Amino acid sequence: MEFTKCMQDGQLQMTLAGDLDIYVAAEARVALLEALAQEADMTLDLSTVESVDAAGVQVLLAARRSAEEQGLSLRWVNPSRAITDVIQLMGMSDP
Repeated sequence: MEFTKCMQDGQLQMTLAGDLDIYVAAEARVALLEALAQEADMTLDLSTVESVDAAGVQVLLAARRSAEEQGLSLRWVNPSRAITDVIQLMGMSDP
């Protein structure tokens, strides 16, 4: 899993690339929480996520919840096919 981030117009832009699964869940969680520690609204680009499992979904939901608790917004954009498939499989609404 690769993480890239940059600030643009006061908003954090972050991209996740690769597999978002149980093997990288802890690393992804830390990266997302560190990004949220910058206390900026965040857009999370998921277009290059190749696969995702339940652990990956939990990381995304936990990051969104953490952002809300801090009074920040976290938007998921450009979900890859892997993301949309697992969201539909789990009966969740669109990211």
